[in-house]
Amino acid sequence: MSYETVKSFSAKEKELTIKGAYSSSNVTDAYGRRVTEKFEQNYTNLKDFKDGLFNFVDGYFEGSARFSNSSTFVKRIRMLIHENLIESHPDKQFSDIIWHKVARSEKAFNIMIGKEKIELATYSIVGNENIVLRKLRSKIKLECDKKATVFYEKAEVKRIFDLANDCGWVGSYGLKIIEN
Repeated sequence: MSYETVKSFSAKEKELTIKGAYSSSNVTDAYGRRVTEKFEQNYTNLKDFKDGLFNFVDGYFEGSARFSNSSTFVKRIRMLIHENLIESHPDKQFSDIIWHKVARSEKAFNIMIGKEKIELATYSIVGNENIVLRKLRSKIKLECDKKATVFYEKAEVKRIFDLANDCGWVGSYGLKIIEN
């Protein structure tokens, strides 16, 4: 099974274009590197541009558009969630499935193109004597004099903190969650 991950994404209101690049999980070059494809969508009017941008947001919630958690696009989606601009409704056939989509409003549009910015809290796990917790793809580790991993969601940082507590690191190294 393959999936595409959006590597870069930009929406320019003045030019009415959405540009980006994505890579497929199962397409590699001769050296084993993922092949990156570029895309560009030009729109003729502002209404079509807004619909195209909101469709990318809806695709993110449906799972058809994958973005890196540290990308600006996902940070802006977190701003939409923080401002309660995401509508939820149950599936007509399966009531336990909840669908999410962005509210088609001017405020949501301004957030997605970067005109309006909202500061969201980020979290890190730090300890005594410059010890920080770093989260890698498959493990967590303690390092000294390095930059701590930045977590964007309170639930995620609590989950990792509980894992560190199970390892006995919280008491030994004085780990605590701080808000950046």
